[in-house]
Amino acid sequence: MKLASLVLSIFCCGFVWGNDTAYDQGTQAYQQGRYLQASKYFSLSCQKQNWEACFNLGVMYEYGEGIKQDRAKAVEYYTLACEGEEGAGCLSLGIIYEYGMGVVKDTKKAQEFYQKSCELGQEEGCSFIKKD
Repeated sequence: MKLASLVLSIFCCGFVWGNDTAYDQGTQAYQQGRYLQASKYFSLSCQKQNWEACFNLGVMYEYGEGIKQDRAKAVEYYTLACEGEEGAGCLSLGIIYEYGMGVVKDTKKAQEFYQKSCELGQEEGCSFIKKD
């Protein structure tokens, strides 16, 4: 759970979505350890196409923070984030597909997600790209 907290804290506080009160409330609730409330606020924000909120929900589902661990839902929210050009979502999908964490292992797909995350400025994604 500490890893999930670290991952989420890196991404949840770095970018502000204008006047997204739900996102701000979700971030505050998360930082205070009120994970169930945080997940509800992030869900509202994700529905408003705040892709970082979608990513945060993915992290919470992947690690089971305040909500039941559900890798399929994590993939769903990471996918929304990635499709919305949130590089962290693409990076997370790459890792999930590379190691077959709740999905069928697919290294080609993983490389595609790493490439997209890199193109979106997620430097860590660049380091996962395999050179032929």
